[in-house]
Amino acid sequence: MEIFNKIYFLEGIYKTKKDLEPIYPKLEEHRDSKYIDYLSIQDDGKVTFGTIPNGQQTSKSFHRITDDKFNGVLVREKNSIYIYREVMLHSVLGLGGGKRIIKQKVSIKDGNYIYIQNENNCFVYRPVN
Repeated sequence: MEIFNKIYFLEGIYKTKKDLEPIYPKLEEHRDSKYIDYLSIQDDGKVTFGTIPNGQQTSKSFHRITDDKFNGVLVREKNSIYIYREVMLHSVLGLGGGKRIIKQKVSIKDGNYIYIQNENNCFVYRPVN
C-alpha cells in the first residue's frame, strides 16, 4: 500500500460515529462543482491541499501540481498517523484572521483511500489513478 507521490481527490465528506468511522450517506456538499479539492502526499511527508478547476483540463492541472509548495506534514506518532496542517482563519465581524496549525488524525483504508478526521467530519480522498 503505497500512498506517497500520489494525488488524491476529495470523494466526500461524512459525519462520523467515532474517529474515522464515516456514517453513510455522505453529507451534502456546498462546493461549486466547477472545482475539485485535492490532496498530494510527497515521499518526504510533505502534504499539499488545494483546489483545481473541474473540466476538460483537469488531468493537465493534476500534472502541474508542484512539489515545492506544501501546507501540511504527515507524521507517525506512536501507533497513529497525523497531518499537521496550516489553515487560514477568516476574519468574521472583525474577529480573528491569520493562520493556525491544526492536527488531524489520518487512516489509510480500502486500497489507498485517505481518511482525515476533522472534528465530527471525515474527509475521504481517493487516488486519481
